[in-house]
Amino acid sequence: MSGNQSAVTHGAYRALDRPELRSLIEAERADVLEALGGATELSPQMLRVIQSYAEHAVLRDAALTKVLEAGLVTAKGSVRAIVKVWQSLDETMVKRAQLIGLERRQKQLPNPADWLEGKA
Repeated sequence: MSGNQSAVTHGAYRALDRPELRSLIEAERADVLEALGGATELSPQMLRVIQSYAEHAVLRDAALTKVLEAGLVTAKGSVRAIVKVWQSLDETMVKRAQLIGLERRQKQLPNPADWLEGKA
């Protein structure tokens, strides 16, 4: 990279595919899938909603961290732009959570008789 990199504080120009974020997203996704009984119980569309939820949740947490570090307002009294980003990510995350549903679902187990016969 060219230019003065020591002045970069926000990371807006860094690559978005960072391993530490990917691992957090995957962990969030795995938690949701476990709560819903596993990926085999869900449609491809729901899996995409869950992926989007996980991405928004991790980015929302990162934005919240920045808000807590920098504060809500600037020295001149203006609301920081990151606050609006955080609010937008939060609203989207809540919408995805409503689509997913917040209750745990039981995994469908095979009938014991079928399992003993090797059908399941």
